[in-house]
Amino acid sequence: MFAQVLCELACVIDDGARARRWLAVADQHALIDHDWLEFHPLLAPLRGDSSFAALRARVLARTDAIWADDGSAVPAAQAAVEGRGADAELLGGGGLLTGVARERGEDRGALELLQRDRCG
Repeated sequence: MFAQVLCELACVIDDGARARRWLAVADQHALIDHDWLEFHPLLAPLRGDSSFAALRARVLARTDAIWADDGSAVPAAQAAVEGRGADAELLGGGGLLTGVARERGEDRGALELLQRDRCG
């Protein structure tokens, strides 16, 4: 959510490069706000970018998995966090939390780390 707000602020000051960077950060953190992406008026200048269509497809795939309510969102989320699947290229194959695990010297799966950090 924070990256979305920063993206909007960058759009307000007409800083397209910074807006695209924050939009990429939001995407890396499993952005699922498809309506925001599609309809927010501040994002209009970004929608013409060549990378926007790919980002839109990733967000739509995430939201579709959630609405499917068949359990498919869990593997998709795990793949995104661990740097596999559709988001692997954007995340550099490292995954969202892999770097955190390496910094801590822990050899655990990213989701296990996330669960431990959130649940104590």
